[in-house]
Amino acid sequence: MAVRRIGIALPLLGISGGINIVLNWGVILAKAGYGIDLILPPTETEGTIPFLSEQDRRHFRIVSLPEARRQHYHTVMATWWACIPWMADLDADHYAWFMQAVEGQFAEPNSDAQQKFDEIVSSQMNVITTAHWLRRHIERHYSVEPKQTFCVLSGLDKTLWRPMARVPLGRGRRPVRFLVEGPTVDPRKNVAQTVRLLETLKVPYRWVGAIVDHAIVGPHCQGVEVQVPYHRMPAIYGASDVLVKASNAEGMFGPPLEMFATGGTAICWDVQGAEEYMADRYNCRLTPMNSWSRMAEAIVGMAENPEQVRTLQENALATAEAWPTWDDQADQILKTIESLVPFNRSSLLRQVSRVEFRGNTTVAHSTDQLQERQRYILWLESEIAKRDRRIDFLWAEAHARRQTINALRTEMSAGAFHRAMRKVGRTGRAMAHLSRRLVGRQARALADSTLRRSIGNDRASLNAPIEPPPPREASDSSVSSVLASSGSTAEAPRRDAA
Repeated sequence: MAVRRIGIALPLLGISGGINIVLNWGVILAKAGYGIDLILPPTETEGTIPFLSEQDRRHFRIVSLPEARRQHYHTVMATWWACIPWMADLDADHYAWFMQAVEGQFAEPNSDAQQKFDEIVSSQMNVITTAHWLRRHIERHYSVEPKQTFCVLSGLDKTLWRPMARVPLGRGRRPVRFLVEGPTVDPRKNVAQTVRLLETLKVPYRWVGAIVDHAIVGPHCQGVEVQVPYHRMPAIYGASDVLVKASNAEGMFGPPLEMFATGGTAICWDVQGAEEYMADRYNCRLTPMNSWSRMAEAIVGMAENPEQVRTLQENALATAEAWPTWDDQADQILKTIESLVPFNRSSLLRQVSRVEFRGNTTVAHSTDQLQERQRYILWLESEIAKRDRRIDFLWAEAHARRQTINALRTEMSAGAFHRAMRKVGRTGRAMAHLSRRLVGRQARALADSTLRRSIGNDRASLNAPIEPPPPREASDSSVSSVLASSGSTAEAPRRDAA
């Protein structure tokens, strides 16, 4: 009898909680007799399977998407919504979306990606969820029939995640230690903001993540762990008392439960999925979503009250001990696979074709818009060049006018001197004409004094000074006659000049 194969479509083999969960599903199905193919893009087939032991890795076969198109599968599962269109090209008896989060919320509201998500996941295929609230969400918002939806809670590997020895807490003893988990590249996790908050509150903490930013680490950080192998994670969790998680989007997140298993507790936002195993003030502290002030109050409260931390830790450990293991969930996993409803992929093909057609139309429209904008940019550049040339011309014209103004100022300064000389010349000619009519030195002296009064004391305007003649007595009657004659004689040159 041929082995029934199950294909698990993955975008890549990386370190994430979602990949860890689906690989544990694969191990259970492989031990039950199924052949397991990890279907990856051709560029990702050289990766190494994470999380699992060498023995468990042998259960898997890595195949590229083109190879998978030549296979027939009992079931194909897409672990990410963008992998769902792949299933339209794969031959299988059953199709399922392995839903671990509402992945559409990762896209911008009303964006093209959000619209694609809504259309693709409404293909009426089987949906396997990892939290009860996810099942309720998909049934309510995407009209999937209840018989096509399944919920299987993820198990806990208690051989790995077990209680860790800690120095007892208490007043006057060591301080409460906090832990930040996660990379900085995922905006949903708010890891960088959490680190800054702990630094502001001046409490001791450690940070573990696949990608970290050492620039934001402050003096209160007691250690940073990067890309830690999965088997070392329990020891890192055990070195702290309280896990701080400020995620605003999760499915059923595993880190707080894993922290519980090591004997620790957690402070988290009250995100959907926390209700599966977290209870505020019983085994953890849950604060309102997106409220940094309330989270800060909870952190300070735990730092100042070690007895409260110990109580929460005891209840958290009891919660983890009551949680099922992967072996406990094996029967439900197998039952879910066998209960999948046969699915005609024609509806999936229609949805994928519609999305691709709209995408091609959008690309064509975007190309037209790009060409139009390029033409507009060229026109703007030509207009800018024209204005630059006009500005250069105006600057040159302004420079020329400035030079003209300077020349006119120079000429006007010189012209004032010449006008003064012409005025002096007219008065001088009048005096000379008067002096020719008089006889004797007294008349010349009188003419000279009159000339001096007309031009003032500006002797520099004359080419040579005129020496006054020696004084000579004259009668009052002769002086008066001379002045009268000079007045009548001086009017004649003025009329002539006019």
